[in-house]
Amino acid sequence: MGTRIASAERRISRYRVAGSLPILPPPAEENKFRALAENLPQMIFTCDAEGRKNYSCQRYLEYTGCSSFEEIERCWYSCIHPEDRKGAQDAWNLAFQNSTTYMAEVRLRRYDGVYRRQLMHVVPTLNSEGKVTGWVGALTDVHEENKTEALLLRTEKLAAASRMAATLAHEINNPLTSVTNVLFLALQDKALNPTTREYLELADRELLRVAQVTRHSLRFHQQSGRPQSASLGDIMDSVIILYGGQLQTLSIHLDIVYGTNEKFYCRVDDLRQAFSHLLSNALDAMSEGGRLHIRIRLAHRWDEAGTLGFKIVVADNGVGIQPEFMPRVFEAFTSTKESTGTGLGLWVVDEIVRKHKGRIAIRSRTDSRHHGTVISLFLPLLGVTA
Repeated sequence: MGTRIASAERRISRYRVAGSLPILPPPAEENKFRALAENLPQMIFTCDAEGRKNYSCQRYLEYTGCSSFEEIERCWYSCIHPEDRKGAQDAWNLAFQNSTTYMAEVRLRRYDGVYRRQLMHVVPTLNSEGKVTGWVGALTDVHEENKTEALLLRTEKLAAASRMAATLAHEINNPLTSVTNVLFLALQDKALNPTTREYLELADRELLRVAQVTRHSLRFHQQSGRPQSASLGDIMDSVIILYGGQLQTLSIHLDIVYGTNEKFYCRVDDLRQAFSHLLSNALDAMSEGGRLHIRIRLAHRWDEAGTLGFKIVVADNGVGIQPEFMPRVFEAFTSTKESTGTGLGLWVVDEIVRKHKGRIAIRSRTDSRHHGTVISLFLPLLGVTA
């Protein structure tokens, strides 16, 4: 470590002039320390009173790919993830100035370019007068632990969202049933004038859409139904009907091509939910109108296996997805819609595709001239177990 951000360059210049730090024969106590350091699971290092590394265990060298502690001393800062560097350096400067313990969690680049989270803990060694004579540090890999904690937190959020969706659906269903029955009775009156009947029929159709939404919410909470034989075109058509009014309101031109009507075993309700999420996202991206292309055809999976199956493409010329969101689009609670999005749509789609042993891919552009998103699904022809 260095005492200041700028000190790294000064130390490098000093090495160029004076050469590497001298390696002195360690005393017996230091031999004991190194024997212990080389056998601990952590990556151990030491620094002199000025914060310059003078020892790094072999595990630390192997992790970074450096050949010596002098090399680590020169490149330690660049091994930290760019987003973590300033915070780590500021914390070290404070600890160095006050001769206090330093602790920070950073993403440290491994020899193969992969960043893993490490807990860096450095303590000062003091002489009898309380003056710092050096520093002893340890790096503990907490990457898997953090992933587990994040997964547990995500699972808790999903469970809460699922319970809330089920509660709302149940609360909506009761008055919805009553209103639907009232509309049905009103439509039986043969004395209704044509205009009033038209309004009531429109209200009935809109209530049907609300009922479909509540059923989707309940399906999110409940377990999937048994697999059954179905056509992807038929499933897609049942979803498109729900968005007919919105397509017309937004002046979106719908272009559909079904290259096959072959049936296969699948979880129909799950796929209907997945297609609904894809269409909903596309419509949200085209608030000022546009074109929505839907393609379904037989194809081979785009990998070495070449499995025969169905390729489903949903493409829009909407605003597109910003590049910084692309690596996380399939993560739960990641949304580009700010306060209006739940961040569950594409995560749900990805989970459903995985259930069917399929693949999903996404491309998106946000250029002023060329913009839009293309989502491709591949579902094996064999489908899920019948």
